[in-house]
Amino acid sequence: MNTKLLRQAILVFSFICFWSNSTWAQLVLPQPSPRCGSRLTMGVTDLEIDFGSPAVNGRVIWGGLVPYDEIWRAGANAATWVSFSTEVSFGGKPVKAGKYALYIIPSAGKEWAVALNSNEGQWGSTSFKENLDIVRIEMSPSNAVPLRERLSFDLEYLNSSSANLRLHWENMQLVIPISADVKALGMNNVRKFFVDRPSDWYPCANAAIFALEQGNDQAYALDLALKAVRLNGEHFYPLWTLARVYAAKGEFREASEQAEQARLKGEAENSDWYQGNAADIAARKAEWTAKAVPVSPTGKKKGK
Repeated sequence: MNTKLLRQAILVFSFICFWSNSTWAQLVLPQPSPRCGSRLTMGVTDLEIDFGSPAVNGRVIWGGLVPYDEIWRAGANAATWVSFSTEVSFGGKPVKAGKYALYIIPSAGKEWAVALNSNEGQWGSTSFKENLDIVRIEMSPSNAVPLRERLSFDLEYLNSSSANLRLHWENMQLVIPISADVKALGMNNVRKFFVDRPSDWYPCANAAIFALEQGNDQAYALDLALKAVRLNGEHFYPLWTLARVYAAKGEFREASEQAEQARLKGEAENSDWYQGNAADIAARKAEWTAKAVPVSPTGKKKGK
């Protein structure tokens, strides 16, 4: 190789090494508005929010740094985003599962507009397009104490079907209710689960209780409980589950019989799991036995 070609090869190699090092060796420094977030699971729905958190720093925020009646990115730098793993109600309006940019239009002395926008990857609000809004709601802010130096968004768990998204900055807060139909979503998950996993007795028993207590579907609960017993009738829990389903249906004699079988299997196991349920099984069995319609020698229930 001649000298000229060798020099060119060295220059190319040096450029590649420099470019590679500059690409991978990123300079990390503290940010004035660090990215923050909050997440929780509400029933079967995962909620998450990610935002840049600016500080007050002695400034007037509402009507100052954040002008009234103008679109605001609800944070700093990249637009704030929220995500929902299932369909939810956001401030009273339905929103499909997905990830959305969150924008707010604050106003003095009246409700604030809150928009979920499909362009969740945008920077700030310069490229905001109203026609990409998925939903827009109006919520009333309120005064908040103590003063919050940094902007915060907190997801607050209320119960398995509802939560709040709370904005708090300086002396103002805004609370947006989020809810989901946990019963319908849960029952849908149950039915989808057993399409691919038909032989798992433990989730089958748990699903029976969910269908009974929250799905309001006694027939399906009974099918699942019977299936759990068929899959593992040697364990106390499927039998105890079946007993509870029979009791809910008013079939107390069958409930008492299954509770007794659960007690026998449980005592044979003598596990911590059974011991944690033993007192309840004994009490409920006594209750159901007292409610059971006596059976005549012919096998027919008396009084029928």
